[in-house]
Amino acid sequence: MLLRTVLITVYGILAALTIIVDYFSKPVLGYITKPLLMPLLTVFYYYTACKLNIYIVFALIAAFITILFMLNQKKNFNKLIIIFFISLFNILFSIAVLKTNYYLEYIPVWFYLTLIPFTIIYILAFRKIYIKTAKTSIRLLIILYSISSIVLIFTIISRAWKYSSMSLCLPIIGLILMSFSSILFILNDYFKKIKNTDLLINTAGIYGVLILIMGVIPDW
Repeated sequence: MLLRTVLITVYGILAALTIIVDYFSKPVLGYITKPLLMPLLTVFYYYTACKLNIYIVFALIAAFITILFMLNQKKNFNKLIIIFFISLFNILFSIAVLKTNYYLEYIPVWFYLTLIPFTIIYILAFRKIYIKTAKTSIRLLIILYSISSIVLIFTIISRAWKYSSMSLCLPIIGLILMSFSSILFILNDYFKKIKNTDLLINTAGIYGVLILIMGVIPDW
C-alpha cells in the first residue's frame, strides 16, 4: 500500500511538472520529464497489480514510444508513427481487457448497438481529414485509429457486466480523457489551432492513462 501511494504521488508530481513545463513553453525540460512518465507508470502497475497482464505492459511500452515521438512533431513521418502507436495502445489494451471478459457471451445483442453513436462521432470527426488528404498512409492510419478506439470503448464499457464502482468508472473516465487527447492531436493540424492545444493534449493524455491503469487494477 505504501509503495503504491509513493509511486502514484511521484507520478502525479512528475505529471504536474510536465504540464507546467508545457504551459511555460520550456521544451528542453519536457525532454526530461515526459520520457519518465510511462516507465514510472509501468513500475506502478507491476507492483500493484494482483495478476500481471502482459498486454497492459506492452500497451504502456507503446505509450512510451508515442511520447518519445511526440517530443519532435515537426516531421510528418513522426506524426504518422504517433497515430500508429496510439492505435497499437488501443489494440493491446483491448486484448488485455478481453482476456478477462470471459463473460462477454452473456452480453445481450442490444448492447452492441451502443457502438453506433461512437462510430458516428469518429466518422464525423475524421471525415474532413479523410477527404482533405490524398495520402493513403494517413487514411489507413485514421481508419486503424478509429476502429481500435471504438473496440477499446466497447471492451471497457462491457466491464459493466462484472465490475462496478471505481473499477468501472475510472477506466471510462480515463478513456474519455485519452480519446479527447488523441482526437485533438490528430485534428490539430487540419483545423484552426486552439490556444494551448499542446497543454490540453498532454494534460488529458497523461492523467487519462493513469486513471485508466488505476481502474483496471483490482481492489483499488
